[in-house]
Amino acid sequence: MKLRPILFMPLICAFSYVTQAANLYVAVNGADSGDCQNTQNRCRTVGYAISRMSGGDTLLIGDGVYNSSNDAVSAIPSGSIGGYTTIRAENISKNESKVTINQTLKVEHKKQYIRIDGLKFTGNNEKSIEGHHIKITRSSFEGGPVDRNTTNLVFGTNNHLDTHHILLEDSAVYGLGGRYKVLVYQARDIIIRRVVIRPDGGWQLNPSQPGAGYGSTPEAGISIYNSPNIELQNVIVLDGMTTAVYNGKPESWTSAFYFPLSSDSPYPSENVRTVGSIALNNIGTSYMYENSVRRKSTTLENSVAWKPVGASGFVAKGAAISAGVGLVMNNLTLINVYDTAIGNWHNGGDIQIKNSILTNYNNHFDAAGAVIESNNVCFGGTACKGANDKNYDPLQNGLSFLTRADSAPIKSAGENASQAGATIINQIGKSDTFYGDKGFNLEQNTPLWPWANEERIKRDFCGASNVKNRGFCAARTATLTEYVWGALGGTTPTDLRPMGSPANPKYMKN
Repeated sequence: MKLRPILFMPLICAFSYVTQAANLYVAVNGADSGDCQNTQNRCRTVGYAISRMSGGDTLLIGDGVYNSSNDAVSAIPSGSIGGYTTIRAENISKNESKVTINQTLKVEHKKQYIRIDGLKFTGNNEKSIEGHHIKITRSSFEGGPVDRNTTNLVFGTNNHLDTHHILLEDSAVYGLGGRYKVLVYQARDIIIRRVVIRPDGGWQLNPSQPGAGYGSTPEAGISIYNSPNIELQNVIVLDGMTTAVYNGKPESWTSAFYFPLSSDSPYPSENVRTVGSIALNNIGTSYMYENSVRRKSTTLENSVAWKPVGASGFVAKGAAISAGVGLVMNNLTLINVYDTAIGNWHNGGDIQIKNSILTNYNNHFDAAGAVIESNNVCFGGTACKGANDKNYDPLQNGLSFLTRADSAPIKSAGENASQAGATIINQIGKSDTFYGDKGFNLEQNTPLWPWANEERIKRDFCGASNVKNRGFCAARTATLTEYVWGALGGTTPTDLRPMGSPANPKYMKN
């Protein structure tokens, strides 16, 4: 038998060198030297530590106040789908903000896959996001510029069109300054989820000429401007005030939620949905839409307007471009509206409202264009006259809370014996998801109340410089949950009262 020779082939191994993501550390008693990766020798400033980061790294910031010129959060290196670059408070408490950065936040054009978590930003500067796939969670933003066309926290810009897939979640925005507390401008695919906003005034377009811009200088808690694919989920705008007062009257364009539209270019304002949201005790109109008939798939649903001061519950205004239903409103609760419940101030075009509660208003509808109404409950002004509308006091017929009906007949006053008015019980949207992700716009089985981190939110809100014992902060013993659920005079249900939660809950892995 002839044996075959055995051939020995050289084994060639290819080694791939992969840089592992690192943790970097900053502390108020640190020193700016080295790579910031040693917990025993932490760096001192946020800016220095960021300059030592690579994509996918995590910067952990120790407790304290960071207010040097090198503490701005900017020039963050981009991460990747599987490894976000993260700037995070090392200790995140439900009771107080542990890390305060008295400098700006800026995520520049084309920066991507970045997370900001658990930080508090202060100062009269504008905080801006111009990148994409950015997640801002469990953070707060206090203060903005006092004049010019400025805002507190802005997503998007005039300069380019690459701002998209932004998530702002479980956060708060408040304080003096800024025309808008939150502005989405020429951006797309944005989610604002479980965010509490308080407009605090302190802004005028031109402080040297009070009243110079009266009638044409809008202010708002949140503004969605020329932007498509937007979800406002469980957003609360409360206790809003304005500095734009002229001849004793607040600026006529002041609103809690403001949806301007100046053109269809570069983006059409379509697929803008506000759901499970609350406008509570604000000066100005609760929900204001401009040029509404040019919008496609614009909805306001399961939302509340309570006690807007000196204005209306809902207004659609501006020149109409085409006929047809531009806005669909479903399951609203509009209570104690000073002026008009629903205003449609177009010269054409329709809006639709159904399954809603409208009570204690001076005018029912003020309409140039049509208001298509059905299955509503009205009281305290001109009677509802739409199909299957009812006219009785909902507060005496099953409505005990702004956020849900408790009993008949209001519980079955909607179409097909469904509930009339808002039901705001569960969280909307799966946590930590972007627009388009699985479950991003669906109601969850997770209770919304007690509100997440409400102790920290109250401490921040009520520690601001111009609170003056107003609204939520005047109710010294009330939590945010109690303030909302007690608005109609009822006692917060026992199952919704504050309960213990982990001191440092972990967020989902990127």
